[in-house]
Amino acid sequence: MSSDTTSDSFFDIGNVSLVDNTFTELTLLSESSSGYCRLFRAKRLGKWFVLKCLKAACAGDPALMALLNKEFAIGYALSHPNIARIEGLEEVDGLGLCIIMEYVDGSTMRQCLERHALQQADVWQVCGELCDALSYLHGRQVIHRDLKPSNVMLTSNGHHVKLIDFGLSDTDDYAVFKEPAGTRRYAAPEQFDVHAKVDARADIYALGLLIGELNASLPHQSRRLARVSARCSRPDRDERYASVSEVAAALRRRSPVLPWVVVSCLATAAVFTGLWLITAGRSGWQLALRGDVSAGQGVDTVYITRVDTVIMAGKPPVAVFEEDALLDSINTFARTTTLGMMQEMYDSVMFGRKPRQAKEAMANNIYFDIEKAIRKGVDELVAPSTPQHSIYLNAALTVMQVTWRDFNLEHSQALMAHLDSLP
Repeated sequence: MSSDTTSDSFFDIGNVSLVDNTFTELTLLSESSSGYCRLFRAKRLGKWFVLKCLKAACAGDPALMALLNKEFAIGYALSHPNIARIEGLEEVDGLGLCIIMEYVDGSTMRQCLERHALQQADVWQVCGELCDALSYLHGRQVIHRDLKPSNVMLTSNGHHVKLIDFGLSDTDDYAVFKEPAGTRRYAAPEQFDVHAKVDARADIYALGLLIGELNASLPHQSRRLARVSARCSRPDRDERYASVSEVAAALRRRSPVLPWVVVSCLATAAVFTGLWLITAGRSGWQLALRGDVSAGQGVDTVYITRVDTVIMAGKPPVAVFEEDALLDSINTFARTTTLGMMQEMYDSVMFGRKPRQAKEAMANNIYFDIEKAIRKGVDELVAPSTPQHSIYLNAALTVMQVTWRDFNLEHSQALMAHLDSLP
């Protein structure tokens, strides 16, 4: 072997060649201004790695060394495609004790959000992969405790999640370093209570904030993401989802309210084919298609059960939204408008129409007329160009749906009986 080759990557000892596994091309990636660590990128055996070590001013501090060892011990036991791998713990010349980590070719979630780099499909993928990673962590009794956009890497190839930085993580079998910790913007309230036991719901709180930020980056925000985000990040942890698997299930679940366009189409078809659509029961939707009994067709009934609802027991319909004066006025406007237009339709059918006109009134798409009026009213109260517009609009439409449902439940039997009595 030539001396040039030996100096680059091999040592020649007799007939045995040993690979030089020293780190080269060290480059500082970041140094915490308030923390105790710094990160380097380095190459070994043709691969890039990230080295995490103590800052020079902190080197030799026994408590910080123990904290670095704890982070390694927790992270080294993890193996999941959406969690950055920890390869080892080594002494590196010039840096001291270093955690050797997988190098992720990508950007942080924060950087992607700032560049508006995520499309709708990317957002849903990131939410799902975050749930997968956290579910795996919690299954191994590990709490991350510092989930935030800068600790979520997204790969350049496909925007896949790689969760990083377990410096504040904790698990049941550690009896040390249990002090309150976290980044204030994303830390659950109980993380700053020295008397509270922090559990997986602290990560769920931060997950909700991340889902909210991902949703806010979309030009057309998802009501389902908003609903899941709001429940995840409630201050009272008993009101959050109990596990990440519940969060994942809520993200996968279709809208819990029966799509109103389906109801409208069924109602229209029912009128013109001699069938009627009625609703009954507050725990589920009952679609009863009644044929012409006199012709011996009998009754054909289909039940559609509502799995969930945006209404929480004992709470107002839009409790998932932050309450404020403008929201209250918008909710009142939505409820009043819906009731007014529904009552007008009901009165015209019951008291002011001839039989044929009554049936035509039932076929009219009154639901979408109400929605149009509410959208126009919200646009006048909140500028459509502002980020808050979608939140207020979603709240108003939720109130409209609940009011529509309750009005139908209260008046449908009388309305159907009246129509049945018509010649």
